[in-house]
Amino acid sequence: MNSLNGKTALVVGASRGLGRGIVQAFGTAGASAIAVARDATALRELAASAPSITPEIADATDPATADSLLGRYMPDILALVAGA
Repeated sequence: MNSLNGKTALVVGASRGLGRGIVQAFGTAGASAIAVARDATALRELAASAPSITPEIADATDPATADSLLGRYMPDILALVAGA
C-alpha cells in the first residue's frame, strides 16, 4: 500500500474481524484512522494499540451518525465494513 500520510480514513465496523484489520492497515500506512463501531471496549483496546487510531463509538444505522462523522472528519477514504 502506498503511504497514506496526511490522509484520513473512516472505517465503519472497525471493532473486529475484517473492519479491525482494515483500520489497523490504514493506521500502519500512515493515515489518521477513525474506527467506528458500537463496541466501546473493543474500540478502546484498538485505539490503545496505535496512536493513529481514533475510536468513535456510534451506531452506523442511525442516519445522524453519517452526517456527524463525515462533517467532523471529512475523510479522504471511507470503508464500510459493518453488517451481517
